[in-house]
Amino acid sequence: VMCFYRAMFGTACTTARYGPNSWAVITGCTDGIGKECAKHLAKEGFNIVLIARNLEKLNATAKELQEIGLQNNHQVKTRVITLDLTQDLNLKSDVYEKIYAENLSDIDISVLVNNAGFA
Repeated sequence: VMCFYRAMFGTACTTARYGPNSWAVITGCTDGIGKECAKHLAKEGFNIVLIARNLEKLNATAKELQEIGLQNNHQVKTRVITLDLTQDLNLKSDVYEKIYAENLSDIDISVLVNNAGFA
């Protein structure tokens, strides 16, 4: 399993490397690879911004990550952003700037997992 995370992140992705109040932003984080990455980062103590299209799944995932953090002696903070990247590809940059200003501008983002995708 560790080989998978090293392949995904390249080097050790820990709060010891990035700092104790490090944040990770993960798109497509409520299922599959994105969710597993979120779980791994929660175990490492990262705070996590979750971006996906389904608010109910986002909130459930956020709660799960907070519980994983507690099981590993970390207080994991979470933020959720509902955004359907499959529908919002043609949005103007000012919309993304607003999302950044309202949700991300006050945190130091150490890790980005851009996992959202569609066929």
